[in-house]
Amino acid sequence: MQAESKGTTMPVLEVTLEPGEEVVSTHGEAKLPGHIMPTDIVPGQALFVHRHGWLCGTPGITPSIGLQQTFRGGLWGGDGFILQKLEGQGRAWIELSGELVHYTLAPGQTLMVHPGHVGMFEGSVQFSMTRVPGIANVAFGGDGFFLVALTGPGQVWLQSMPLPVLAQALEPYLGRQADPQAAETGAIGGLIGDIMRGQ
Repeated sequence: MQAESKGTTMPVLEVTLEPGEEVVSTHGEAKLPGHIMPTDIVPGQALFVHRHGWLCGTPGITPSIGLQQTFRGGLWGGDGFILQKLEGQGRAWIELSGELVHYTLAPGQTLMVHPGHVGMFEGSVQFSMTRVPGIANVAFGGDGFFLVALTGPGQVWLQSMPLPVLAQALEPYLGRQADPQAAETGAIGGLIGDIMRGQ
């Protein structure tokens, strides 16, 4: 098997298979500008990845839900915060959005991060959700402001452009369903909105 990540800001993973070889994928798409990282999974050392991060892997990789935290809506659209857990033995290709920041945490060292910026981390890293009291945030549907506490030892990769944050940033520029004349007026926002809706 040969695999190569091609491109810069919108990379594509090209995999060449020999007879009898295979890869496993749940979706196999690249959504945002970012990076595709090949990562080796070994027995007894799980890897946690953001919900859209796992592109594909060799047949020895077993994906499952590693964590699901429910919020009332807002930024997460009611689906909550989900991490995939990759276990087994083989190679996985992970898509992380935007720029990457890599940390190697010492035992007991804690990193506090906005949930959307968590790209992936090793299974040796402890993970917990922490609500910041007294701060209301529309992004979490009124549930307050949450941070993720990642405690070492282990490696952590953060992403600078999570999909929900980008979607929220673009929302004011997209056309509204209630304004059918937005595209006719030549407004860029209306045009983009119509394209997004397939009109």
